[in-house]
Amino acid sequence: MRNGHRYREWRRSVFRHYGRVCHLCGHAGATDVDHLKPHAHFHDDHTDYRTGRPAHGVQGCPVCKVKCNQVRGDQAMQDAHERELD
Repeated sequence: MRNGHRYREWRRSVFRHYGRVCHLCGHAGATDVDHLKPHAHFHDDHTDYRTGRPAHGVQGCPVCKVKCNQVRGDQAMQDAHERELD
């Protein structure tokens, strides 16, 4: 599913609407799209751009070097934010 046409179009629409600034660290250069509801728990159909936000992936943020989307993992946004503050 993550390599399918609908998934690729969903990613493009997220970047088109929100740009390339990571919603997790606030730095430019996001290469991945983060599912707002973790995909491991909520299998959305990748048709609505509002279900995702730009994030830094396995290459990491060019500024803070964090792999934002991987650090968040499948946790809810509040849980991931609290973990960053620890």
